Amino acid sequence: MLTENNFHHHNGGSVVPQHRVHYAPYQHPTYSGKLPQQQQQQQQQQQNDIQTPKFDLHNAVRTNDVAGIIRLHGRLRQQPLVADTCLLDSSGHTPLYTAIAIGRLAMVDLLLHLGHNPYCISVTRESALNVAITYGRLDIIDYLLSRGFPIDYAGFENKTPLERAIECNQGSVVVTLLKHGVDWRHYDEQRKTGDMSLIEWALAHEHPQVLGVLIDLYGDDESVFNQIGML
Repeated sequence: MLTENNFHHHNGGSVVPQHRVHYAPYQHPTYSGKLPQQQQQQQQQQQNDIQTPKFDLHNAVRTNDVAGIIRLHGRLRQQPLVADTCLLDSSGHTPLYTAIAIGRLAMVDLLLHLGHNPYCISVTRESALNVAITYGRLDIIDYLLSRGFPIDYAGFENKTPLERAIECNQGSVVVTLLKHGVDWRHYDEQRKTGDMSLIEWALAHEHPQVLGVLIDLYGDDESVFNQIGML
């Protein structure tokens, strides 16, 4: 499973393990982001010593420049303390965010193998799965879930993938999440007062495919039929 501790071994092979240490934006959510004064001074010195265009890695992702990405990663390994400034663009997004936003599945796979953390791909600490949901990237969503990304992992604003999909009115994404076993009943139980249940949402926004999957998967559950029939 793609957990925060083993994401760099998610596909059966190993990637450079020191990337987890190098890329400070990808620390555990409890990480404060503050560096000791001496380390801050070292970082500033390294920034002064090298000339690394800030968005080279993002541009390499956009242009599908695989060789450029490998080369830039080699440079970052040599200057780990400046990785922070090289991995966030002006919007506070990491290269993995960029790859998902433009729908480059092969690039997403490469970046994960190179050690990019799918649990934190922006300064808002949004997850790769939630970003893929926001952009409706069904192939990337299926890829992440098939590789073991937790289907209920909460990202920005503590929104779970199902909550994000409903918020973005992504019926096809909800279908994918249901097929991968999302706990939709937990969503119904935890929803805020006034919020629609999943079935109510599917009916109100005309997503019959969601109702069909619910019936296919939970056809023996009379309560599902009752909810659909009563609305």
